[in-house]
Amino acid sequence: MMGKRNQHHRSENITVTLEQLVPADHLVRKVDKVMDFRFIYPLVEKLYCENNGRPSVDSVLLIKMDLLQYLFGISSIRKTI
Repeated sequence: MMGKRNQHHRSENITVTLEQLVPADHLVRKVDKVMDFRFIYPLVEKLYCENNGRPSVDSVLLIKMDLLQYLFGISSIRKTI
């Protein structure tokens, strides 16, 4: 028997967090637990200007994206994002 579809399902708000999306035993959680990426900031500090140009992308984020590409064999930055 075919029932009538509830039309209000599209306006429902659903809250999802990254904690819910990434399994507890996932590789990225293991890497995050053992790696502290803050050492990158002093290494690249002299490469950025504080008062000239556009704001840069966070250096740690760039390194983490490269690491994800390597670990999961992702061939492009677009696919990584």
